[in-house]
Amino acid sequence: MGPTATIPPQATIRSAAADAGSGAWLPPERAWAAPSAAWLAPTDATRDSAPRRASDADREQTVGLLREHCQVGRLTLAELEDRAQEAMSATYVAELWEAMRELPVPLPGEKLPAAETSKGQAVASLVLGIVGLCVLAVSFSMACALSLPLSAAAWKTGRRARHRSAAAGGAPRGNAVAGEVLGAVGTGLSALALVVWIVALAAA
Repeated sequence: MGPTATIPPQATIRSAAADAGSGAWLPPERAWAAPSAAWLAPTDATRDSAPRRASDADREQTVGLLREHCQVGRLTLAELEDRAQEAMSATYVAELWEAMRELPVPLPGEKLPAAETSKGQAVASLVLGIVGLCVLAVSFSMACALSLPLSAAAWKTGRRARHRSAAAGGAPRGNAVAGEVLGAVGTGLSALALVVWIVALAAA
């Protein structure tokens, strides 16, 4: 995992290659993509008195960065929606920085450290959902106390994987949807079986 730096709210970035030349300013997403860019804190040497306007491409790529952070769990879907709206309505580059507040930024050439991927979670959800239903069926509901947590875990994991895929702008993974459905069904059946067994034991 590479070094990271936290963006100050009003920080600005200058391309190292352009430092002595045109002095073109780059928003955070372009500095990520440009290998020559240097991440600089706002100092007297890097501040500019004139605000710099953001382009449509700047706004869209900033939203892409926010989606990356949502994928690895740094932002919730609600926070992603709010910050994406901030970025898309930004007029100046400084407002794009504000939308990226409190989020780490990779140094040039580095990638955001990935947590558990949505693909792995989708497969895990499907496996847990199948195992939970199999345990319930093979035991004729006698092992409902075991199948209940397995199915609940499948439901939760599949839901998380589906949300992360949606946050990344992709279609929901089939395994995630299947795992979520199997988990929900298994959780309902296991809970029902558990209640039946408790009532039966209490009446005995």
